[in-house]
Amino acid sequence: MKSILHELNQQSDNLRIRAIQQIIILCFDGVASATYQNAAESSGVVDALLDIAVSTTNISSDVRSLSFNALGTISFCNTRISRLILDKTNIVDVIANVLDTSDSLILRCRAVYMLNNLACELQGGHKSLFQMIPRLTNIVMNSQEYIEVRRTSITFLCCFALNPQTRPLLEEHGSIQALQTVITSCQEQPIPTSVTLALATVSRQKGDFSALETTLSDERISQIIDALDQTLQGKDYPRGSNGFYTDWKIMIGVSDLCCSKKARTLLRKNQLPKLLLVALKNASKGSKLQEVALTALWRISED
Repeated sequence: MKSILHELNQQSDNLRIRAIQQIIILCFDGVASATYQNAAESSGVVDALLDIAVSTTNISSDVRSLSFNALGTISFCNTRISRLILDKTNIVDVIANVLDTSDSLILRCRAVYMLNNLACELQGGHKSLFQMIPRLTNIVMNSQEYIEVRRTSITFLCCFALNPQTRPLLEEHGSIQALQTVITSCQEQPIPTSVTLALATVSRQKGDFSALETTLSDERISQIIDALDQTLQGKDYPRGSNGFYTDWKIMIGVSDLCCSKKARTLLRKNQLPKLLLVALKNASKGSKLQEVALTALWRISED
């Protein structure tokens, strides 16, 4: 980490980019990722990345966008680092400013990616994140917004649905109504798939699938199965989009969808049980994917 920190503190874009790419690779290293994440925090790499992310002068857009990417990767599935970043910085305000002022696809995507990973691990349970609910709700509703920014924004809102204490905020800011509008008005993938899975989580928490079930069809379910299949193979969805779901995150939505009787019928027709067995065969023991896939298999077996 010392060499990475040294290069981050240089004024050379090339050195900084190389250092940031190295930390991203290390923190994606499967079982060892948590070790590298914690080393990045204890060595000062996280602080250096935060300095780059919050800076609006003398930092190139490429370097700054990569810093958001790295911070999102470092905070992924790491509750301690996620809370530490939110407690000690105004990074949420910085991301809000990026979304309000920047038209750069890469910068917007990576800023929302970081925000989503912070919110996911804490299930939205940090007050600094609350201000972003109406912003990202507007992004989801905006048909002119970049597709990948919309996809990640939907996942961000879903984090709040998983937490009973923050779920009412979605109602308060009209987020659920916005998702229900988008699901009938937008046909461009992956938005319908992402919204269906988000509303499945909301519906399960509320114990009422009646509204969601009116939008379900064999075609919609086959699209969800296709997205899950692609994700489990480590491939993008839609094909050729270079946009990716996280396996266990998409599985949460699928598992919640299995709580709907109508959805279970359609999911069985589209061979979900077979796909769940593939997921369980390939999932690491004790992983989140294994845990959620087992829950989905139990739910799809009802009736």
